[in-house]
Amino acid sequence: MKHKFSILILDDEAEIVRILEKALETEYNVIGETEVEPARKYLAANRVDVLVLDYRLKNENGLDLLAEFKQSYPEMEVIMITGYGDIEMAVLAVKSGAFHFLSKPFKNDVLKNLIKKALTKKEFEMMMQNIKGEAEAKYKISNIPGSGLRIKSVRELVKKAQEVESNVLILGENGTGKEFFARVIHTGSRRMEYPFLAFNCSTLGADDIKVELFGLVGSETAGTKTRRTGIFEAVGDGTIFLSDIFALPYEIKEMVEDVIKTGEFLPVGGVAPQDNIVFSGRIIGGASGLDDSHADDVNGSGSLYRQLSEFPIIVPPLRERGGDIKEIAEYFLRRNGERLGKNFSGFSTDAMNMICAYSWPGNLRHLENIIERVSILEDGNEITTKYLPSEIVESYTASGVPDKISNYRQFMKVSNDISSMKYMKNVLKETGGNVTKAASIAGMKRESFHRLLKKHKISSKTLQ
Repeated sequence: MKHKFSILILDDEAEIVRILEKALETEYNVIGETEVEPARKYLAANRVDVLVLDYRLKNENGLDLLAEFKQSYPEMEVIMITGYGDIEMAVLAVKSGAFHFLSKPFKNDVLKNLIKKALTKKEFEMMMQNIKGEAEAKYKISNIPGSGLRIKSVRELVKKAQEVESNVLILGENGTGKEFFARVIHTGSRRMEYPFLAFNCSTLGADDIKVELFGLVGSETAGTKTRRTGIFEAVGDGTIFLSDIFALPYEIKEMVEDVIKTGEFLPVGGVAPQDNIVFSGRIIGGASGLDDSHADDVNGSGSLYRQLSEFPIIVPPLRERGGDIKEIAEYFLRRNGERLGKNFSGFSTDAMNMICAYSWPGNLRHLENIIERVSILEDGNEITTKYLPSEIVESYTASGVPDKISNYRQFMKVSNDISSMKYMKNVLKETGGNVTKAASIAGMKRESFHRLLKKHKISSKTLQ
């Protein structure tokens, strides 16, 4: 059943209330009141989407009521009506929060159109509020997985970047999550009420990039210049993330530098100073590389690098984050389980060892994609090696030892687990799966041998 919006009419003329109720009741839930107190009580107990409020009531002033109701119910839209046609009063009403001001007499269709516009505005604001809520939930510092020292340092820098207004440069290999970190900075900053716009600087030619970033002022038609809005204008007080920023052609790098220095820019085809546009947003640049190699770039990156590197953040590649890989894989698995409606218990020992041992050349994005794939394909409660890509399995099994390990402690742990698991499987195969005989050969108590089997998730099925 389609939801009906609620309209409250407050006018001290009973006949007007009756006429408006009749005109609106087929489309909306309509309540009419001629006294202020019953209207107050109704508002306190019910949700009202639009209030149609008479400016002059017997013992009350419409502007005072407008201020009162907007303070108590800011999400409610108010249309004020009056028989006096006072322009100054109309301006005051709109400044005080009224959606519109309507002078008596008016046609019912005019009021209907105003109500529809007010509801459209309300729905848009609700949609934007939902988007904001989703962004706040998704792009927050606590959603940056990992407990290693390097990622902790990155989290601390991201938090500081949220608190200041400096432009930021995020450096890291492809797939390390540079745009995600940029969104986290934006969402936690004072600018989160405004847009976040991302642009990949390596995907278009120079002329197209200019128009996309700075907009276009075209030829004059009938006394008006045609215009196309670019990202630097559309972002307003928000944040622009320029991915692969140092891939920009030299001329455009200089234009971006000028925006940073002067706080304004000229659209393509524009004439200074009349076509100049003020830039009040924030720039976050993203680039591959983990050092200051861009500082002396002959293609013009050096100056731009220095402009942005007042606040650099270096994101380490996944292969250098050691123990974080297990935590990140489990985070992605939980997230996919919630999305897919699956209740995963975790990874098998073999699967987790292979995941932790792999070098992950595509970094976080690579790991995220693999976990998503196996989450979709796996029908059981546990992620096993069954659906892991062959390159991950082969990298692990080729030598029995991971090809890239971040530290000796991890090396010893993984190596010992590998050796223990292989031994357990071999001795159990020799006895045809007889646990008692296998424990005897191993010189262990049956209970201890069984605990190791459980730890490594070895069963008759895994021996086949």
